[in-house]
Amino acid sequence: MQKKVQKITGSAVKLYSNARIKDARKQVASLLSTGWTDGYIFFQVGIAAYNAGDTKTAIRLYEKSIGLTPNPEKKNSSLFMALGSAYSALDDYEKAFQFFETSLELDPGNANALNNRGLTHLKYGNSSLAEKEFNAALALSPGTIGFLLNLGDLLVGENRSDEALDLYKNGLALHSENPEIHIKMGDLLKEDSALDAFRHYRKAVYLAPKNEAYLQKYSRILPKTPQIADIDSMGNDLLLLLSSNAIQWNHLNRIVRQYIRSRPAFGSHLPALTQSVQSNQELQLDLGEVIKALSDKVLLLALKNMRITDPEIEKMLEHFRRLTLTAICSGAKLEKPLCDLLRAFLIPLAQYSFFTEYLFQENDFESRAVNSLIEYFEGDAKGSSDEIILRYLVLSCYRQCQKYSFSKDLLKKPAFKNQPDLEALIKTQITEPEIELAAQKKIRTITKIDDAISLSVREQYEENPYPRWQNLPSAGISSYAVDISNKLPILRGQQPNFPKNPQVLIAGCGTGRQPISSAKAYPDSDILAIDLSLASISYAMRKAEESKVKNIEFGQADIMELGSLNRKFHIIECAGVLHHMNDPIAGWNVLCDLLEDDGYMNIGLYSELGRKDVIACREYITENEYGDTAEEIRTCRKALMALDKTHPASHIVNHNDFYTLSACRDLIFHVQEHRFTVERISSALEELGLEFLGFNLDAEMYVLKYENRFPDDTTRTNLDNWALFEEENPNVFATMYKFWVRKKRD
Repeated sequence: MQKKVQKITGSAVKLYSNARIKDARKQVASLLSTGWTDGYIFFQVGIAAYNAGDTKTAIRLYEKSIGLTPNPEKKNSSLFMALGSAYSALDDYEKAFQFFETSLELDPGNANALNNRGLTHLKYGNSSLAEKEFNAALALSPGTIGFLLNLGDLLVGENRSDEALDLYKNGLALHSENPEIHIKMGDLLKEDSALDAFRHYRKAVYLAPKNEAYLQKYSRILPKTPQIADIDSMGNDLLLLLSSNAIQWNHLNRIVRQYIRSRPAFGSHLPALTQSVQSNQELQLDLGEVIKALSDKVLLLALKNMRITDPEIEKMLEHFRRLTLTAICSGAKLEKPLCDLLRAFLIPLAQYSFFTEYLFQENDFESRAVNSLIEYFEGDAKGSSDEIILRYLVLSCYRQCQKYSFSKDLLKKPAFKNQPDLEALIKTQITEPEIELAAQKKIRTITKIDDAISLSVREQYEENPYPRWQNLPSAGISSYAVDISNKLPILRGQQPNFPKNPQVLIAGCGTGRQPISSAKAYPDSDILAIDLSLASISYAMRKAEESKVKNIEFGQADIMELGSLNRKFHIIECAGVLHHMNDPIAGWNVLCDLLEDDGYMNIGLYSELGRKDVIACREYITENEYGDTAEEIRTCRKALMALDKTHPASHIVNHNDFYTLSACRDLIFHVQEHRFTVERISSALEELGLEFLGFNLDAEMYVLKYENRFPDDTTRTNLDNWALFEEENPNVFATMYKFWVRKKRD
């Protein structure tokens, strides 16, 4: 009998640990039918059931164990505590408190029972009793980190952040190597002391380098952190962050630039690089010097994963590409060590070139050399494996090889077989674009597109999918109703009355980042994502399949023609689209007609004040008669980089979008752009019969700043205040105005 019970018990616990709850319940049924009389066995399986979320089964097992313990003693206190916690999980507070009381009668020193009863008080809404219980638990067991963290969370929830911070500081004496206490301290310090928050987040990541939530927090503090004194020590941190798909790599941009520029091998060339950028002249360094300057693992990994927004670094990379092309096409035999070194550099540079859409400028020599390489591959492509691969790699730094006929048979060539380090590059530059091209034929046409401006805008986005993005960190799973109520103070916690599967329209989905992010975060939503551009939609479809999301339907459509849909939506999101239309208000009105009466709409519009540098650039482009071809954009960028820093257009080099060809075209060369003010938004809302519900601000600091400036506007919805606030803080809407609205209610 004992062996049988032990076997059933082990099986049940293992099944629960693997989340196989149905199978585990069968083992529990077998265990309950054995007639076994040792209550401890049932208690242990009950713990496994509870930890797996099978609370009702856990209660059955705990009660079975209690039934086999007619004369409970001090040692049984934990059993009654466990039953109290289980009933608390089911919101049966009366029974929960009853069993906690029994547990503490058996053992008044059971600190876990005090803590768990405190959690139940907190859940029940009695924070004062919860605080008393947590303090009592801590007094009994000051070394238990969970008790301290629970008390800290309570204090933070009651806006007693200073008390929570003091609690954590005192707790560090016992828990300096616990990552969670460092995370909590970082959370409390990040607004007022970014550098201190950085130190705590960094410590947490050092202690738990695989924790994705910690990595995300660490990456988000980096853009807010002032100059880091020991930047040289950040190499391993940046390698860890750049290797994680859990974070948004662009958060690392400033710190990566700072790190690269601080390295002696690179920094020694900064005066020459700056002079070269400002004079718009070629750099005078040899290949050996350039390789030495660029030899850094962080830089090579950054090239694969992000856009580096730095004119001097771009100049060095551009110069490396030119010198390498010269060396490879010179006909001189390159030694094996140099071939291997160039290969290690060219693979990430080719990735970077593809994702920036071959942004670097090329001279006449380069154009001729590149054409000779194309002819070489369209011919027999003879030579050693090293020669063939290096020629392919340097060509991939100048052109998208997928557009040439030779790419289809590339992998069949002996030189390219069994080359795992080339697989990712070939997949990115050849395989995936081919998939996208094939997908365009499957895209559903939802409306006609015959408006002249719409056709011009579509043409602009057909040359390249915009924006090309690589990773999409998870933001967790929620629902639109919960998130909207949390974001908008005007709702005072009341959730919108959406159905179980709300209908969502993403009007202007681009390459799919927004709809895929929404589909992952809100899996119960049904999303229709539309755009003008087939190239962008096909990119979005490939990324959606890669992300394994099933609740998006993609289609090609013009917003102005969406009235023919004969559908209504509970949520409509339209960011960065209306301001490119011939008549933004007319397009917005079409969306209003598609919105359910109790629906919500998220809109994004360019700000007149926030785009002063963009306006200056557009004026500069007009004055100097630059066109919007790829080559003219490249030439214009170099001229803008060379502008004196006092020129109003010179600050454009600080924009991320300046460092990708399509994004740069969208930023300063767009065929159609309207800009708004808060006053114009207010007038539009009145005209459209919409109620303003609040802005989504990219930087949390502006929320606090607004609340301090206008403490009486508790809902943050006074547009007159916001107009004044933007005048005082002209960068608050530098990206665009993003805000929620709904139809006015009687």
